[in-house]
Parts: sequence; C-alpha cells; structure tokens
Amino acid sequence: MKKIFVTILMLFVILGVYSCVPKDVFISGSDEIELGSSALYKLENYDKDDIIWSTSNNDIATIVNGMVVAERIGDLKVFAKVKNKTFEKDIKVIAPTIQLSITGKNYLYVEETYTYQCSLSQNVDEKIVWSSSDSNTLEIDEFGNVTAKKEGIVEITASVYHNKSVF
Repeated sequence: MKKIFVTILMLFVILGVYSCVPKDVFISGSDEIELGSSALYKLENYDKDDIIWSTSNNDIATIVNGMVVAERIGDLKVFAKVKNKTFEKDIKVIAPTIQLSITGKNYLYVEETYTYQCSLSQNVDEKIVWSSSDSNTLEIDEFGNVTAKKEGIVEITASVYHNKSVF
C-alpha cells in the first residue's frame, strides 16, 4: 500500500512539474493594429522569459519579444509557445485612418493642363490614387496631372488605403 501511495505521489509531482504553465494563461493585446504601427502583446498570468513568439504570416506582421510590427493589411495569428503549450490570438492589420486634402484650381480652360496636390495627415508608403468622375471631360494621371478635354463639371478624387478626398 505504501508503494502504491508513493508511486501515485510521484506521478502527481511529475505531472505538476511538467505542466507548470497555468491554465488561465492567454495572450493580451488589441485585436486590430493599424498598418505601419506596432503593439505589445503579453502572455498574461505567465511571468517567465522562455516564451517563443511567432506569427502565422510574417509578410503581414512580425513579432519579437511580444512586439508586433504591422507590415501589410490582412489577418493573422500570433503564437506564444511555452514548453509543450501554444497559445494563439487572432489579429487583423487594418488600414490607417488618414485625412487627405486636395488643393488646386476650381476651374480650367479646355486644353489646359494642371497639377493638383494632395496632402496627407500622416506619411505612408502607399501611393495616392487619383481619379476623375468623367475622364472624357477631365483626364487625370497617377501624379495628379490633369488635362481639361471639354467643358463640364468634374469631381477629382484622391484616395489612399480606403480614405479619400473629393475636390
């Protein structure tokens, strides 16, 4: 009886040491990160330094010591591995909110060329996409250069990451 008790006790000790990661451990941090920014994620209720961090897609975001850097818009998972347990969190990298402001002339003469300018509330690597509501009346290229082709009323739109301004 004593041998069985000692064997059971040893089994509990071994299981206790082997599974020393608490059950209420989870990855904390935001579910969304804006493109071009970073956010710190923590493995809550676990205070050891032997965490191996990774993501499901390093093209969308990278992670070092819990710090996620958003590289592209998309969905991914963040993983924190401790011993034989892996914890995960779903994260969405979203487009940043950017204010755009178009400046330029309110009217052009037929055959006149002109370049519109667009200022952004923050610097981004993405190019501004220009468009005209009627390219038969006013043609615009990728740099905001326009040519008035005929008389009419046209809206010029500048957009970046789903944010836009209309002139």
